[in-house]
Amino acid sequence: MSQRTFVLEVGTEELPTAWVEPALDAIGEVLCRRLADAGLAHGPVRTMGTPRRLAVLIEGLAGRQADAMREDRGPPRSACFDGQGTPTKALVGFAASKGVPVESIVFRADAKGEYAYARVHVPGRTATEVLADILPDAVLAPPFPKTMRWGHRRVRYGRPIQWLLALFGAEVVTFGVEDLVSGRVSRGHRFLGAPEFSIASADEYVAALEAQYVMVDHRRRRAEITRQVRELAAGLGGTALYEDDLVDENLHLVEWPTALVGSFPETYLGIPHVVLTTVMRKHQRYFPVADSSGCLLPYFIAVRNGGSEGTDTVRRGNEWVLVGRLEDGRFSFEQDRRQRLADRVPQLGRITFVEGLGTLDDKRRRLVRLGEAVAAELGLGPSDSVALARAAELCKADLACRLVIEFPSLQGIVGGLYAEADGEPSLVAGAIRDHYLPVAVGDELPETVVGRALSLVDKMDHVAGCLSLGFVPSGAGDPQGLRRRAQGMLSLVIDGRLPVDLVALFERACVELSIEAEGIRGEFMELLEQRAHAVLERHGLPRHVREAVLCDWGLLHTAVERGRVLESMLAARDAEFLDAARAATRAGNIVSKRESDRIEVDPALFEHPAEAPLLAAIRDLESSLATVSADAFAERVRLFAKVAPAIDALFDGPMVMAEEPELRANRLAMLYRAHRLFCTVAEFSRLELPEQG
Repeated sequence: MSQRTFVLEVGTEELPTAWVEPALDAIGEVLCRRLADAGLAHGPVRTMGTPRRLAVLIEGLAGRQADAMREDRGPPRSACFDGQGTPTKALVGFAASKGVPVESIVFRADAKGEYAYARVHVPGRTATEVLADILPDAVLAPPFPKTMRWGHRRVRYGRPIQWLLALFGAEVVTFGVEDLVSGRVSRGHRFLGAPEFSIASADEYVAALEAQYVMVDHRRRRAEITRQVRELAAGLGGTALYEDDLVDENLHLVEWPTALVGSFPETYLGIPHVVLTTVMRKHQRYFPVADSSGCLLPYFIAVRNGGSEGTDTVRRGNEWVLVGRLEDGRFSFEQDRRQRLADRVPQLGRITFVEGLGTLDDKRRRLVRLGEAVAAELGLGPSDSVALARAAELCKADLACRLVIEFPSLQGIVGGLYAEADGEPSLVAGAIRDHYLPVAVGDELPETVVGRALSLVDKMDHVAGCLSLGFVPSGAGDPQGLRRRAQGMLSLVIDGRLPVDLVALFERACVELSIEAEGIRGEFMELLEQRAHAVLERHGLPRHVREAVLCDWGLLHTAVERGRVLESMLAARDAEFLDAARAATRAGNIVSKRESDRIEVDPALFEHPAEAPLLAAIRDLESSLATVSADAFAERVRLFAKVAPAIDALFDGPMVMAEEPELRANRLAMLYRAHRLFCTVAEFSRLELPEQG
């Protein structure tokens, strides 16, 4: 059978916008994998989706599997012939069951003995037969965040499945999901298209839907929304803000996008612009419009799910809704400004932070004290330290403001605005504004070191407190957003180059929370290590290099630079680097067997000629490192290489793990002392070193 186009369409009630593309990826992945397993070749695969349908279109799908030969094992040779060498009923019956003559049977020995084998011709199945088996699993593949049952059906899905379409060329591929049976019938746009219509063949799928006002290819729909929005904004003499984010927001809300312009009274431009844009973006999914200097214009662009009919009515409805939201925002803003931000701090005592962790006022006190500890660790000057303390005092006060209660996504931003309006220093206002950053991977970091320090202690207090209450992330469950906050802390330290020891800060946070760090240290370290790998992976460091540089949490801020040096010296097969790395690996592997973290070495216990030279080499290394910049990592490695011969001599001489406890402890202490110096660059035992040749 010749190659043909195949299309699967799963019709549903409207899916949440963020669920569509992950669902398409899951269906496409299962289909491709199962087709490969079945040996059905095919051409390009396209996933396409709208709020009401998930579709996969496969070009050039083979019409049937290739025929194959299969070998089936039969009875053992001892059961196949009688004493005269005549085939027994067992052998004759086996050959007959396989449809082959007795003469074609062959015998082969394996571990269990010698057995009869028949080569059986297996005709390939048609693509329609294979697809009928595969499609139910593909349809049910999406891992929706939430699922539902409906009617009498037992199947669970993101939203109720309404219809199934499956066409291989012009042929219907019949399969079922409970009592839902596939066919060639699809449905058009909910308001503009036909309630039901037939599609003649898979090749006509996209065009047939377009005729029913469904732009099923979301890539084309994205380009169309972008084009329309840009043209309308240019016609207003401006530019649409937040274009990419809002295009994605609107993409899976519509099947036939039509952008339109609305307006609002200019008096609302007196509200802080962040309030205006938040209302338009977050609540209405409208595109704000700004002029060439970045000032907002009294217009917005909306995307409707339909054509151009009744545009004026739709515009008026959108304007009416927006003005109502803006009026709420203006009223809340005016009410808030009747009181200074600092005067709202006492109200935090009436707001619960997290049940079991006290009030926001308790959190405020903890942030002030943690901020003092971080300021000291960072060596902040007096002005920055004072700014950090003031920002920690005020950063949660906007949670008692009407505007944040009305628009929660403005927390922090509103606080920064109000602090600035109250005459607080710009360092304080900026830190308050930015202290929730970064929220997601790739977000901007707070602009100042004060803002980064405040963000760090805020996130650490939340993570330590929630872990103490048992909110440990598992699978897809993370109700308190601990992974996101841990990732944020690591971005602040690694990308923001904050020289803060996160483990020490965690222990200090536990003290402020009056909880035992030991009981939750394991969960915290696992969370930290997982997210640290994720952050460093974004910088392109391979796994073994990431593991090597995560040797000291106090040096995390230099992890990327150290990783780059290791990669460079590894790639160059630098001789000094390899000497240092191999010696450090020998030391690192054996000090894991030590019974204490002792580094004091008693020369009186030396018994072998290799011990005194090693101690002298370590002392020389300590002196040399004291004169080298902490971030001169390549130079440090070259200094490490000078200790390598002395380490090798110790391993090649006496047994490090001596039977006498004192001798063993003394030698391990000396190697551990060296190991700690090596870890100012990396734990070299984690690196994948080239074989010695």
